Amino acid sequence: MHEAVPGHHMQVARAAEVEKLHRWRSMGSRNVAYTEGWALYAEKLGFDLGLYKDPFQHYGHLQAELFRAARLVVDTGIHAYNWPRDKAIAYMAGQGGLDQDFAVSEVDRYFSNPSQASDTCSASASSSSCAPVRRGPRSEIRCARFPCRRDR
Repeated sequence: MHEAVPGHHMQVARAAEVEKLHRWRSMGSRNVAYTEGWALYAEKLGFDLGLYKDPFQHYGHLQAELFRAARLVVDTGIHAYNWPRDKAIAYMAGQGGLDQDFAVSEVDRYFSNPSQASDTCSASASSSSCAPVRRGPRSEIRCARFPCRRDR
């Protein structure tokens, strides 16, 4: 959902197709709050679209949320509290639910690129602004034209 349709793939493809789109929307990779916010919102659409059919698929969504929270803590720990590499790796592996090798590569990325994980904050703020906008029209038309699975 995050990387594919309706996430980044659809967003970037649509931005390329639409003529006279404002520059900040057509160059989505340079606007983290917009691109990542949309992708986080798209992940949540999996519930409305009925794509998370069993507990394991729901678990995958929750695992991604846990990973994003852990990376924010680790990035802050490294750059604000001078965490050593081994502490950051241990936290990422333990709290982020990652295997050791992936935790190492993530932590090394955060050491070399300060505040990269803080993109999660701007994306979350952007994502949460999508839901109220969507709720407005939904309540007005009562999903008559595009029924949502929750309303069936």
